[in-house]
Amino acid sequence: MMIVKKVFFSSVVLFLFFNLEGIIASQQQQTQPSTIPEGTKQMVQILKALADTADPNLVFFLNSQRAEKIHQQMMASTFEKRLGMQGTYAYELLQAGKTKQAIAQLEDFLKKADSLKINPGTKFQSLLGIAYMRLGEQQNCCMRHTSESCIIPIKGTGIHAKEEGSLKAIKLYEKMLEKNRVKQEEMEETI
Repeated sequence: MMIVKKVFFSSVVLFLFFNLEGIIASQQQQTQPSTIPEGTKQMVQILKALADTADPNLVFFLNSQRAEKIHQQMMASTFEKRLGMQGTYAYELLQAGKTKQAIAQLEDFLKKADSLKINPGTKFQSLLGIAYMRLGEQQNCCMRHTSESCIIPIKGTGIHAKEEGSLKAIKLYEKMLEKNRVKQEEMEETI
């Protein structure tokens, strides 16, 4: 219970720091630096110190820092250990918004697993599908946002112009569904 309280407290502190820092930055643009209360300046310094010393293992949204830590561990590890950490590394990259890097790691991981005849299960394939969908969303809904984006029925300028992510996700999920269908039929035949 104590760890949960620490994690929650750390998360709240970091949330306040990042939001308060933005508010103060906007105030500084609008007012003279001398008009910002001294207590506010001290609070920013305290929150910055807490953010700088936050443990990425305890604060759930510090994915970039966790990814970097995992990457450093991978570089110092044997091939087998690197392979074992690669999926987690890709997950943290994806959570950090580094979609293309996550896709590259997942594709590499799945290719290695296949060449070594290792069955990683569907977890990493599903994660790759999510990464592909996110790529499609970022390339179309975010970078090319229009009044027709994300409105059902999707039409006009809401339709994906850059289809790579979406099409790869569809292809991957269709392949997974087919494998599942075949497994299901094989199970039914044995009954």
